[in-house]
Amino acid sequence: MEIGIVIQGSTNFCKEIISAYRSYPYIIWSTWDDEPSENINAIKESGIPLLINTKPGEDCGYWNI
Repeated sequence: MEIGIVIQGSTNFCKEIISAYRSYPYIIWSTWDDEPSENINAIKESGIPLLINTKPGEDCGYWNI
């Protein structure tokens, strides 16, 4: 069985998350473009594919944070 992992959201604990999941073959991290640059760089350097999204404005939808 192959497992795919999507990490979505904040990069606050990126070093711990990178350490825990780096060995999985199918992983991607999706986060906002206003996350701290040192966290973004750490994710990029880990080799985990990174998808950076523009944070939605005031009208972001129901319960979409």
